[in-house]
Amino acid sequence: MAAAAASRERICLGVDGSGNTLSYQWQRSTNGGASWSSISGATSSSYTTPEMSREMDEYLYQCLVRNTKNGVSTEWIASDTARLTYAGVRVVFVNPTQANDDPLNPAAINSGSMIHIRLEGNISEVGSVTLSVDSRWQVNPTPDDEYSVLIPENLTAGRHKLTVSVKDSSGKVLCEDELYFFWENYRDGFGMGRFNLGG
Repeated sequence: MAAAAASRERICLGVDGSGNTLSYQWQRSTNGGASWSSISGATSSSYTTPEMSREMDEYLYQCLVRNTKNGVSTEWIASDTARLTYAGVRVVFVNPTQANDDPLNPAAINSGSMIHIRLEGNISEVGSVTLSVDSRWQVNPTPDDEYSVLIPENLTAGRHKLTVSVKDSSGKVLCEDELYFFWENYRDGFGMGRFNLGG
């Protein structure tokens, strides 16, 4: 499951309790499942996390379930785990837009065409931003909430990938996104093509 900053995530358990009386206990692991602790008061078939913070990234959740019909308790059975992913920042491609992914509505591009990118969320967490094409052509702009990038010259014909990588001050990747485009050369390193936002 993925979640954005300042939000909550509801986790539901799919259990067939026909004819039974089921008891629940939700648990949380903050160390990748090495150990689990029961969450106080979390004893129903669903659990809603508190408001999320970056420290909660990669927390694991599971629910213990047992049958308590007629006063006889079975052993606890653990559910599958759910992993919480904190995404405090996200990449938005302002230009081109998703509409340009339609073959009937391509965005024509050429050398020098501009791609406009916006970062949304908690920008104060951003330590560095890297923009690269095919992991070769690369720029490292100052962390900000908006960027304008020019399609580089001398691209080879074919499919290319622009990658936006956003990291915190320790180098941990906060989010990444990709934009694909097709290219055809026509003279002296210049060319033209169309975007493919679907990958």
